[in-house]
Amino acid sequence: MEMQSVGSTEHIMYEPAPRLNLITGDNSLGKTFLMDTIWWGLTGEWLEVDRPLLPREDASTSKRSKTEPQISIVSVGNEGRKEAFTSKFSWENGGWGAPPQRITLAGLVVYARHDGSFAVWDPTYVLSRSTPAYQAQSNSLQPTTLLDSREVWYGKQTEDRRNWFSNGLIRDWVTWQIGGNRYANQWEALRLSLENLSPSAENPLIPSDPIRLPFVTQEVPGLQMPYGTVPITNVSAGVRRITSLAYMLVWSWFRHLDNSNAIRREPQQRLVLLVDEIEAHLHPRWQRTIVPALMNMVEKLMPSVKPQIHIATHSPLVLASAEPFFDEAIDDLHHLNLDLTTVTVTLEEVEFMKQGRVDMWLRSDIFGLEEARSLPAEQAIEDALRLQKSNGAVTTAQVAHVHERLKQALPAHDIFWSRWTFFAEKHGVDE
Repeated sequence: MEMQSVGSTEHIMYEPAPRLNLITGDNSLGKTFLMDTIWWGLTGEWLEVDRPLLPREDASTSKRSKTEPQISIVSVGNEGRKEAFTSKFSWENGGWGAPPQRITLAGLVVYARHDGSFAVWDPTYVLSRSTPAYQAQSNSLQPTTLLDSREVWYGKQTEDRRNWFSNGLIRDWVTWQIGGNRYANQWEALRLSLENLSPSAENPLIPSDPIRLPFVTQEVPGLQMPYGTVPITNVSAGVRRITSLAYMLVWSWFRHLDNSNAIRREPQQRLVLLVDEIEAHLHPRWQRTIVPALMNMVEKLMPSVKPQIHIATHSPLVLASAEPFFDEAIDDLHHLNLDLTTVTVTLEEVEFMKQGRVDMWLRSDIFGLEEARSLPAEQAIEDALRLQKSNGAVTTAQVAHVHERLKQALPAHDIFWSRWTFFAEKHGVDE
């Protein structure tokens, strides 16, 4: 995917690896913008119709200019056949030209968005467009299902309120759990997905029997927590995020299987999964396991499918968790960076270098911190080093001032003390 004069960028080229793609960068540099554009490139649809991506302010309106805003996509099908198109921004209409009808379908696409909403694109609806059933229900049979965070849990109806796009996590979970053989596959898939995505072996996500809440007719799912059984409606934000992800993957896959069977087609052999801010609401212990757990879950849920995963993250723990399995032949690390010279955002495919420790990831070029400490500690250490390297006269007052700042910011066991204490004592400063 190539973008020219779009958003904050002059030029970006995104060439993803076939398996795992980790996308990093500071706030406001365009990770979500990039994920939304990946979705558009795969499906031909913008999720935010009322908020389209806009060209750079300095983009040219001339069709002959090198800064004319445009997005180009090259896709490769299962048989290696390439398909390419370019969409240019229409200044008259304030939007982008729609991609042509695609020969190469993206496969099943699932997008877990940063706000808890999900988008699912199912190619079976594209393949069934010529059937009488599709034409009779064209308003409700669309490739994209967009569910906000509440609709993920409680379901979404069609505009005429005669059908449901989705029953929602609460109803489906209970139906699958108590539905016997008819829903045995869905229930086993959800149960195993929750087990795979659990924060730890000591704290697994284990479903309890459905729970009937006071003054509520409908039963709700429950989870067995170390301190007792909790209704799914009362779980923490982190558990809510992960159970939503597990449910939506299971729901999307089994809906695709049912749709494929209905139109007598083989299920897709490709899945594209996009997850924005995968670490959102997760404890560091969970951040350290979520990416390998997600990859393992997808492999078990869809053993016949070749997944391509795109993950946007701010977390050094997420990057550290990829060290044991990251394979440069099939995985990539992409970094968005602000070029202060040109005041534009660049996207680089950078070498994935094992850092060993999380604090080393913080100090790597990906995150760019000078110290894996608090900001006051970093500033005090910088001033301390400046005094130590000074060739001029250093006064006792200067050393004492920095020493007090270090005492405020650093614990007694910090390794920097071994470098500082002798210097301070030499200049008449001790405890």
